[in-house]
Amino acid sequence: FHQRQHWADHEQRDAALLAALEYVGFNADVYSEAAIEHGRMLRLTFESGHQVRIRLDQGMSYWRADRTPGQSYLNAFNFKADPSAQGEALNHLKVNIVSTDLGYTQVFIRA
Repeated sequence: FHQRQHWADHEQRDAALLAALEYVGFNADVYSEAAIEHGRMLRLTFESGHQVRIRLDQGMSYWRADRTPGQSYLNAFNFKADPSAQGEALNHLKVNIVSTDLGYTQVFIRA
């Protein structure tokens, strides 16, 4: 039986995402709210001032790691590690991402 693991709060999740972005060379700010019903936006602002915004119309729970039997990564991510270690792990995580059976989603990109 596999128990789902997750970050204790959105501050820990934000710190891990910030570390993952810094790991690949981005100077980033990560802000999120504790509870957002639907939709997530990623806004990238470049040194030139140009912005790209990517928004998913479903919450992140719509997307999940494939839990098909035999996947070796199910327990590979340590949600209790320090943010720096989590950021590196996120960059090296190899998983198949699948959607739930809730229907279609849309991805909006604005440049």
